[in-house]
Amino acid sequence: MTGNAFKKVIATCFLCNVLGCGSELMFGGQGGVDIWKAVEEEDLAAIEAYAAAGENLDVGKLRHGKTPLIYAIELQKKQSYETLLSVGASPNTECRGGKTAIHQAAYQHDSFWLEKCLLHGGDANLMNNAKGLSKGTPMYYAIPSDHSHHIENVLLLLDHGADINARIDGDGRHGFTALAKACVMREYEIAYLLLERGADYNEGGLETRTFLFTVKCSRLGDSTNDEYEEKWSKAVWDWLSERGIDPDKAVWGGDKWILEPHRSG
Repeated sequence: MTGNAFKKVIATCFLCNVLGCGSELMFGGQGGVDIWKAVEEEDLAAIEAYAAAGENLDVGKLRHGKTPLIYAIELQKKQSYETLLSVGASPNTECRGGKTAIHQAAYQHDSFWLEKCLLHGGDANLMNNAKGLSKGTPMYYAIPSDHSHHIENVLLLLDHGADINARIDGDGRHGFTALAKACVMREYEIAYLLLERGADYNEGGLETRTFLFTVKCSRLGDSTNDEYEEKWSKAVWDWLSERGIDPDKAVWGGDKWILEPHRSG
């Protein structure tokens, strides 16, 4: 065997170990099933046959940066998505770049995607390994910056064990809590919901990312040009006021701003 031929064999073995061998490497399946095409066409029998043959349901996670399950979300193919989950596709598989099905599902306005993920073992607290602003838990993705009000997704995550006071983005020391991010994104209905469900208003990361800092600086409860936003910002303000909490009386607790109830006398 020549030196060049030997190098080609080594390279092929490396690719097989990392990405998977055979037609699966290029087409996502053996035995005549192209799993990507099956997802596109919602060929449920083909998806089931692919799984029954023991094929890799996580194919593509390195080469394409997505699995067939994520591809089904991208194409909004609900039948393919449900079938993949039913035959064992994992919603927690992390792809190159940090993408997972449960994170993508949490970002969708239609709660169908997230509900199915969670019913099939999705981890409501899974922190991905994405870079920069894409790094977070499903809750981070469920509170987006486009004011799309993913109320049902937030509720689903809480009902399936999401830690309501956890840091949901970046590193655990400096990241948002769900409550802080909801206020920063002016998702006040979500903030109100989180308070009602027991979120700790004293929790937060950096000063500029805490729930308290946002309350102090946003003139929460004041009139705005957005009727929906005004209604729910007032609801959050009233929630605090009814419990004797004055955001303007916040104190520095040594490592974060904290809210304290009024003290009489």
